[in-house]
Amino acid sequence: LIKFNVNIKIPSIIFIDSPGHEAFTSLRERGASIADIAVLTIDSTAGIQTQTLESLEILKSYKTPFLIAFTKIDRLESFIPKTNMSFSDFINTQNERYKMDLEKRIYDLISKLFELGFNAERFDRVKDFTKEIAIVPVSSVNNIGVDNLIVLIIGLSQKYINLSDDDKEVGEISLLEEKEIKGIGKIYDAIVYSGKVSVGDRVIIITKDGPTETKIKGIMRLIPLEESRENFGRYEYIKEAKATTPIRLILQSPDAIIGTSAIVFKNEKEKEEIINSIRRMEINSSDENQEGTVVCADSIG
Repeated sequence: LIKFNVNIKIPSIIFIDSPGHEAFTSLRERGASIADIAVLTIDSTAGIQTQTLESLEILKSYKTPFLIAFTKIDRLESFIPKTNMSFSDFINTQNERYKMDLEKRIYDLISKLFELGFNAERFDRVKDFTKEIAIVPVSSVNNIGVDNLIVLIIGLSQKYINLSDDDKEVGEISLLEEKEIKGIGKIYDAIVYSGKVSVGDRVIIITKDGPTETKIKGIMRLIPLEESRENFGRYEYIKEAKATTPIRLILQSPDAIIGTSAIVFKNEKEKEEIINSIRRMEINSSDENQEGTVVCADSIG
């Protein structure tokens, strides 16, 4: 990122890709609830859709800062094919007809967002990123504007998000998905949201019967690509994991409700405080005994 004069301080970026189809509300909400920053994808050829409005409401309710990726700009009329360029370089290669079309679509988006209570602007015209939402025109298939998007994610993260590594924080794991793995049983795809968690830690989870104590039986991590290309897609067991680490979690009593958290406690006082705070929350879960369609899938999502 030398081209953009960005000094990278963040250790890594974890992307949680939630599906865009309007049926997957709960998955989008799960992602937004733990995200430090979000990228809202809006199709430049279609504009704001039903699920866009719903996503904006979710982001607003969780007060999640976000950017907008204005995608498929290669599908607009009069597009002159280009690849592997920043948006600033790309737009100078296009004819006036294309520029006017793209500008109109961005202006229409800005107007609609303003009606919804959001101030937005094309990313290279934003004066204050705390007051305006940056719109980054992107063509994924042609790799146009993707570098601008990544730079903005890194820059905003470093400027506005607390990146301190504090082991004193309570170990909390956000449970995003559950699966059955042959030879292991039920596992949770999860992210360590704060603090540090270790195998053997006692945790409080939320079940259909309320808060319950259990233990962390195992922690697995995806083997990083740079460590072993041959093992890509495989997991290894580790003893502990720190905040912002994506893991596969194995619990002694795997009855937790997806979308909730597993919270580490050290003593009975902490346990009681966690349970009391959970009881003040309203947890929604489905009743599997009710009549209706039964869908068999490899995961809850």
